Amino acid sequence: MYKNLNLRLTGFFNEMKNCHDIDMSHFAVIDKNDTLFKFVKYPYSHDSYSKTVFSITKSITSLAIGILYDEHKISLDDYVTKYIDLSSYKINPAVNRIKVKHLLTMTSGLEKESVIEMKKELDWVKLFFEKNQLFEPGSYYQYSSLSTHMLSVIITNITQKKLKDFVREKIFEPMDILSDQWFETKDYTFGGFGLAIAFDDLIKVGKLMLNQGEFNGKRIVSKEYIKMASSIQTLKQSYFGLPNTDYIGRAYGLSFHIMPNGTYRMDGAFGQIVYMIPKYDIGIITMSESINFERMFYLFDKYFVNEYDEKLNLEMNEVLDIFNVKYDIKPTYKLPLGEYQFTNNTLNLKKIIINEKEVLIKDEFDQISKFELNFEKDTFGESYFVRSYDWMKLKHNLQTYFIDENTLVLKVRYLETPYIVTYTLKNENNELKFIFDVNVNFYYQKFTTTLKK
Repeated sequence: MYKNLNLRLTGFFNEMKNCHDIDMSHFAVIDKNDTLFKFVKYPYSHDSYSKTVFSITKSITSLAIGILYDEHKISLDDYVTKYIDLSSYKINPAVNRIKVKHLLTMTSGLEKESVIEMKKELDWVKLFFEKNQLFEPGSYYQYSSLSTHMLSVIITNITQKKLKDFVREKIFEPMDILSDQWFETKDYTFGGFGLAIAFDDLIKVGKLMLNQGEFNGKRIVSKEYIKMASSIQTLKQSYFGLPNTDYIGRAYGLSFHIMPNGTYRMDGAFGQIVYMIPKYDIGIITMSESINFERMFYLFDKYFVNEYDEKLNLEMNEVLDIFNVKYDIKPTYKLPLGEYQFTNNTLNLKKIIINEKEVLIKDEFDQISKFELNFEKDTFGESYFVRSYDWMKLKHNLQTYFIDENTLVLKVRYLETPYIVTYTLKNENNELKFIFDVNVNFYYQKFTTTLKK
């Protein structure tokens, strides 16, 4: 039996309140059968929407490969060229030595891609296999989203089904997971990132792992494959000697991160985590808006992996109240009413209209995002922003307030992502300045531009 869970949780959250580099929105502790504790921070508790989990997608893609492995439709020692026709590409001969297991372990030896390249070159098979060969396949770990995407290509070429459909049929539907959303290219589901899933369904994925590939008595993936996936298959050589990597871990399985304390995890950018503690048959599931991974895993190790008997004179509700404080709403001043045109900006926004009730922003696709101006309370709505790779309409929580009589702020928390976007409108010397900022993101940085009426 797992001892002192209440003490562990109270100690963990008590220390978390001073961790300004971790902004966690969802947290659960599970065992093989039950959810022992679940906490969801306001405003996320209002709905059971799907949220982007980024590179957790890679681990799900690995489980799909595991099913083909179990069905004897693929061997991890098969060469990739058995499943992907590369005859039309200008490849380095070493590419012919890349095996399926090298894609799973991020050891293809090919130069790493960038998200900027992926936006420019939409044939991602070409982009990946025409990369420079830096290392002999199997010899060096280098994290690559396109490596996992090639596994999605292989799954489609074997099954004649997109990864999305294969995973739904073989994994998600048998587990009653219906919330999944994926990023699609023309011919394939992207296997490297892009999955969005509800928190309660991500908890089910954790229970699948704790039960070594079984869920509610149904065998989804074999114990053999789960054991391989969650065991050391390669070392992260580039991590050696780096500071702040003691708790993150320097080993990798089959698209799972292996930790130094007998634990392993799936993870995604900005703090989406499925963390397994096999010695206790316990899992920790989180979704976050931003995170210091090393600090988080240190806290997991301290409070949930190691023995913990510290006595605290704190009540759990007292600690959690710190995390569920509603936003303070500032007083209102005069709105800069009217219609304004954008000059050049990295978001490619075209027009903004401000009236007494709302702010409307038109983007390059002529899509209009509406933001309700309510200075008494925060509100919920939908507007356009990037999710994982694609620009789309997303559910948001909105706080509108004035910093001073000349500065209006729209704080937009996109509930299906970790992103918190701040739009600031500032009257300055008879000009209206527009300032964009975002807490975390792969694509966009803060900018300021002057709007023209």
